Amino acid sequence: MTIAEQLPPGIARGAAGTASFGGVDLAALAQAYGTPLLAFDGELFDQSVAAFRSAFGPQTDISYAAKAFLCIALARRVASRGLTLDVCSLGELRTAQAAAFPADGLRFHGCGKYDAELEAALAAGVGRIVVDNEEELERVECAAARLRRRAPILLRVNTGIEAHTHEMVRTAGESSKFGMLPPRALAAALRAAASGNLHVHGLHSHIGSQIYEPRFFSDALEPLFELAAALHGEGVAVSELVAGGGFAVRYAPDHEAPPSPADLAGRLLAALQTGARSAGVPVPQLGIEPGRALVGEAGLSLYRVLSVKNHGSKRFAIVDGSIADNPRPALYGSYHHALLAGRRSAARERETTVCGRSCEADLLVTCPLAEDLQAGDLLAICTTGAYTYSMASNYNRFAKPPVVLVESGRHHLWVRRERDDETLRYDVDT
Repeated sequence: MTIAEQLPPGIARGAAGTASFGGVDLAALAQAYGTPLLAFDGELFDQSVAAFRSAFGPQTDISYAAKAFLCIALARRVASRGLTLDVCSLGELRTAQAAAFPADGLRFHGCGKYDAELEAALAAGVGRIVVDNEEELERVECAAARLRRRAPILLRVNTGIEAHTHEMVRTAGESSKFGMLPPRALAAALRAAASGNLHVHGLHSHIGSQIYEPRFFSDALEPLFELAAALHGEGVAVSELVAGGGFAVRYAPDHEAPPSPADLAGRLLAALQTGARSAGVPVPQLGIEPGRALVGEAGLSLYRVLSVKNHGSKRFAIVDGSIADNPRPALYGSYHHALLAGRRSAARERETTVCGRSCEADLLVTCPLAEDLQAGDLLAICTTGAYTYSMASNYNRFAKPPVVLVESGRHHLWVRRERDDETLRYDVDT
């Protein structure tokens, strides 16, 4: 079997040659909703949630990182699966509220929160506010005083662990903007513990995204335990340690398999016990924040080929999407596996550069595709559940695609297609 015909999870090819996702024929899905579109396999999401829950157990707080992808329907599903939710803007908070997500299950993140966001989070009764810096700590304290609420906080620590990942998604180390270095975090924790307006629940770290080596996550717990020991000596208890997210997923069937949830849990839960013994503190609750690991493989993008052109030795396929609905290849050089979805081809394969139609060299992927690829063919771009729709824009004033739930052979619209006229909705005619 060639790489072009190797199928990622959730995808099958029927006797007629058309591919299906979540038991739904992709050609029929494209006919029903048009292209481009994002299909979301609810069963794949549930399987990922179950794998993490089984591996980490009920004692671990598993918080879905909403920045990977969020809509009202998904927020409801996250709540129904017993996860908490990591939000980092008023928009994400409002989405969670529209889904009636339990407020104490919300964790409010961000390295540059507005006062209005802090007050909205406190007024909503979120379970935790993750404080990124000293200035923010002061503003949280003031907001809590104004609202006469005690703010439940975690302090984000820059542990200095630089994971082997793309520099644009590295979130610890001297080159990262996030969190406080341990000495500053210690001072901030002591200040917060002395405040009647703040309740310090624990410490938080996040080292990056698409990380393949579990040891980086356990290594990042060591400086957190050193801080916990120092705080314990000052009479300040640390009841929670959050190891963040950034767990890798596989973007092509022939790529290296990422660590399983069981691998990650084995490493992190052992480090939790060892770290507590070494620090001489009670074992805190562990928290993790998977986003991509839960929704990455659950998403698939469908495009229609508009034209195929040959430029010397190179072949280009222009599709009806663009950098506006998937900026990841342009931002990070990310790879997404592509396959012919509307039919099976017996033709030999040829290296093909799949591009969008925006006014950029907006490469989506370069991969082998059938020699007889032609205008009108349906292409599936796989593993687009994370950081595609959530990062989509109206560049070139393209309308955003719909999101369709596929599950057990049925489909249901989660987010409707944006209308062309809606790209004008913020213009003020002067």
